Amino acid sequence: GGVEAWCDKESSRRAIIQYPPFGHLAVISGPGSEEYITEVAAQGNLEVLGPNDGAWLVKSPQLEDLSGALSRVPRPKKRLRLAIDPARF
Repeated sequence: GGVEAWCDKESSRRAIIQYPPFGHLAVISGPGSEEYITEVAAQGNLEVLGPNDGAWLVKSPQLEDLSGALSRVPRPKKRLRLAIDPARF
């Protein structure tokens, strides 16, 4: 059926581009994001894309690598928005 076919196609697409649930990502935005993302990118083992519309996308095959890198970087004084594996992307 239509829904099942769409789900299969979306699942295949997500597997190819390593989006959840086949990989993990964080969307980082806000006035403090540029300062923060510079330090996050230096952690290694991550793919950093952007900015696009003021937001960066950080991808990792392993949630532990992503969350570990994000937690090691001190938060900037300016406002920061951080979403891990957001439902809408």
